[in-house]
Amino acid sequence: MLLETDEDVYQSAFTTDYVFRRAGFPEVDGAYDILNGLQVIDFSSEGGNTGFGFDLGITANLTDKLTLSASIIDIGSITWKTDTYEYTTRGKYNYGGLDLFSYSNADTLNTQLLTEDLERIADELTDKLDIRNTTEPGYSYTTPLHTRGYLSGTYQLMDDLTVGALFYFDNTRIGTQPGFAISARKPFGKWVTAGATYAVRNGRFNNLGVNATGHFGPLQIYLATDNIIGAVNPLGSKNVNLRLGFNLVFWEIEPPLE
Repeated sequence: MLLETDEDVYQSAFTTDYVFRRAGFPEVDGAYDILNGLQVIDFSSEGGNTGFGFDLGITANLTDKLTLSASIIDIGSITWKTDTYEYTTRGKYNYGGLDLFSYSNADTLNTQLLTEDLERIADELTDKLDIRNTTEPGYSYTTPLHTRGYLSGTYQLMDDLTVGALFYFDNTRIGTQPGFAISARKPFGKWVTAGATYAVRNGRFNNLGVNATGHFGPLQIYLATDNIIGAVNPLGSKNVNLRLGFNLVFWEIEPPLE
């Protein structure tokens, strides 16, 4: 897909040449049918879209203070067979703009003529881009899972201070997105452990996170965010990631006797 605008004036050229697919809901004829016939679809009853995925991981205690871990998760793919469709679009549309002064007369606006011209432009755009359903009988396609990999290590710097580092990659459709983070954790008394993280990911260097864990007998409560700025000011951020949960510990594994 390519959108070009003339350097001197407002004329634009819109060019497409790609294939896109969808699956999981029946075919509809145009945007009107999507909106007019909107309904809840029970995806669980359709079936036919199957896949597999598995994870690999290892942790090694190299010394009493140093621990290294490595893992790869979401290795696999999904094959789409139910209500699968393929569409192609190939074309170019040149848009020369509208002269709004031609629709006005004194203090009035000829809305009917403006509406007709906008509808004409929409019809020309649909015709020029040539969107076609090219689905063949029995059509199916396969998409990979978003595989992620992690390599991390922790080191007990002091009796009450543990530091760590993490390198990871996220394999998305737009390419491999790497990231790096450092962390520190410190107990405060017998019941609470708090920590902080700093991460570099997606080309951003302002990811400062905090976390805390409370131990109250068999109950463990944890709170974590990887971007404290977004948690404090959610309305001024594009996304907020905040996790709150608890664990119940029924028994502890005793360390082996030396």
